[in-house]
Amino acid sequence: MLMMLREFLVAGVRMAASVEGETIPANIFGKLKTLLQMIAAGIAFFILACLEKNGEVTIIAKGFNPPQFLEIYCTVAFWITGIITFISGLKYLKDGWHLIKTK
Repeated sequence: MLMMLREFLVAGVRMAASVEGETIPANIFGKLKTLLQMIAAGIAFFILACLEKNGEVTIIAKGFNPPQFLEIYCTVAFWITGIITFISGLKYLKDGWHLIKTK
């Protein structure tokens, strides 16, 4: 939910900026957020692919009981990505606040 809200916020701020003839460039937090999302999802899918045997994921065949390391990894990756997403959203809000405040 947080990630979707951030995306709508950024899109809205950028649209408001374009109407005023301004641009709000991507910042380091936005780039880091994208990188972390891709890495987190990629590694999780890679781990799931490694657990696959004979075209069937073993954890799904035996009931969804993922290995402890996968659960820990996904939880930590989710929280780190969520925090960076939140910081990135705040940065865009700060950069575009003058556009929102005047409407």
